[in-house]
Amino acid sequence: MTEVMSKGNSKQMIRRLNAMAKNPKNKEYLDQVYYAIGNIHLANGDTTRAIWAYKDGVEKSTRNGLEKGVVMLHLGQLYWEKEKFVDAQRCYSQVLGLMDKEHENYKEVDERSEILDELLPFSSAVELQDSLQMMARLDSVSRMEKIEKIIEELKKKEREEEKKTNADNLLKPICHP
Repeated sequence: MTEVMSKGNSKQMIRRLNAMAKNPKNKEYLDQVYYAIGNIHLANGDTTRAIWAYKDGVEKSTRNGLEKGVVMLHLGQLYWEKEKFVDAQRCYSQVLGLMDKEHENYKEVDERSEILDELLPFSSAVELQDSLQMMARLDSVSRMEKIEKIIEELKKKEREEEKKTNADNLLKPICHP
């Protein structure tokens, strides 16, 4: 439906797809649902929302198959076009593990992955320097607010990882010697 819809119905289609994403019956297909949402945003020229949708598709994917690879491929291509090479490299290297060597895009993905592997140390250094220079230009109050926000995000991420680890440990079968 999303492939043939008219642009005028995009908001309605996104609402439908978001409703599908909330339905527990569609848990296995979230990668495809968010991929469709991303495609709609992309068709409307909104690459930022497309990236967010594709990222959701990758994060919420329950299978490491072709569907996840397709979403990651599109996400990697958007990062490549936006010259976000660190993010593109992460996507392309993961896509290679999911993609069959006979896939029509395999050669391009492999070449870009190799280029990005070489470029990554330099690109990472540039991103770090840009971030540090941006922080240095802020006044002390704004700088501290930004630092506190980063710390809170890291703490939140650690709590989520701890919860996931605890949940995984609860699901492991208890083995008796």
